Amino acid sequence: MDALDLAIHGTAHEANGGLPALARQMGVGEQVLRNKVCPTSDTHKLNLREALAMMLLTHDTRILECLARELDCTVQPNRFPGARGIVDAVLHSDVEHGDVARSVMSAISDGKLTEAERAECQAQIAEAIQSLQAVADVVHRSPIMLRTAP
Repeated sequence: MDALDLAIHGTAHEANGGLPALARQMGVGEQVLRNKVCPTSDTHKLNLREALAMMLLTHDTRILECLARELDCTVQPNRFPGARGIVDAVLHSDVEHGDVARSVMSAISDGKLTEAERAECQAQIAEAIQSLQAVADVVHRSPIMLRTAP
């Protein structure tokens, strides 16, 4: 049993309502899901879309984190998970952009740029980039609304 097997098993069995509730939410039979998440089963395996469905339904990222570790990557949750709406995400991004402008203006006000000032500017820029990624994520997840003629 490896870390990925444990992550899959734990995600399914520790879901709210347990594996039976998760199976219902996924639209699969309880025993089918039980077989697919069993670490010792060689014949039934969870596919990638099923793993994604499990993570979306449970909000448990252990599977993703395990995959990232195997690929020598990291998983970083959205910095601002409370930004549910597009407007909130855009407004937050605007605040971060303002922080970049203030940081750069302050850093160059004396005509010099120190290493500490450069690091502060880069940190503010990184936060602004993250906030724009949050906007992109919110837009991507937002449902498409069709307008009807008035």
